[in-house]
Amino acid sequence: MRKILVLGLIVLFVGSLALAADSSSSSNLPKYILLNREDIKFGRMADHDALMHQMIQTINTTNADFHFVSATSVTGNQSDFVGIGMFNSYADIEKGMETLRQAVKANLQNADFVRESQESHVGGRVTIAKLQADLCHGADKLNLGSGRYWDVTTIEVKPGAEDDFEQLAKEYVDLHEKNKIDVSWAVYQVQYGGAGTTYVYITPLRSLADLDVDRSAAYKAAFTPGVSNRFNTAFRQQVAEVKSMLLAMRPDISRPEQSIVAANPEFWTVKEAVATPTPATKSKGKKKTLVEPAALK
Repeated sequence: MRKILVLGLIVLFVGSLALAADSSSSSNLPKYILLNREDIKFGRMADHDALMHQMIQTINTTNADFHFVSATSVTGNQSDFVGIGMFNSYADIEKGMETLRQAVKANLQNADFVRESQESHVGGRVTIAKLQADLCHGADKLNLGSGRYWDVTTIEVKPGAEDDFEQLAKEYVDLHEKNKIDVSWAVYQVQYGGAGTTYVYITPLRSLADLDVDRSAAYKAAFTPGVSNRFNTAFRQQVAEVKSMLLAMRPDISRPEQSIVAANPEFWTVKEAVATPTPATKSKGKKKTLVEPAALK
């Protein structure tokens, strides 16, 4: 139970979606996440990455205020591509979708783009989820852009058990706060595109080494045998399905906004490849390495 509720969400997105952080909020968490899961044919991920670069170049020509982050699966189906859009309103979602539609429309004029898209993709699914602030823990210090990886989980609740599960999740948060257990997570509830009532938990990881931290003593003190038995029993009664996975974030095929880059600039700043000087150009000096945030590319 403790592992399940500390984890995060199955998110996934086909091309790109805008990110917008609310500067007036005490938290860096967006109010909505739009997710789409793309299943890429085996052996065609490199082709898909090339299509993503082409989409980014198209968006760059419009200088649109349109940003997204991408990821691929570490566990589960390793042919999954993940795109994650973050918004603060449905109006913002609509604007982002229109920008994406225009970029796709422009690229559909290219026969090679159409052919590669058809040959590399199997299918996808779009989901929109809304932040549940009262189920988050440590949200005031949590920034989704800080993670090189996301520890993710979806929890589908049985019909009729929604209120009971929400109370259980709040108690889980309270136990962490009272016992000062140093973990943080964000929680989103699926609004569209999910099955029944589904909660998605997100824990960004700066490194997979974060998973090596031993918190067993703190959990043992907070979750006594009586508390653990009660949680486990309630969880079995209330939950229909749980899915968990690890995502590896992909700065090379992302277009993050500055708030994301600032959360982990070393990771999100993409270094341009430097061509090896030819004999004819060596005397003119080596070309300097250019470093540019992916958001500005």
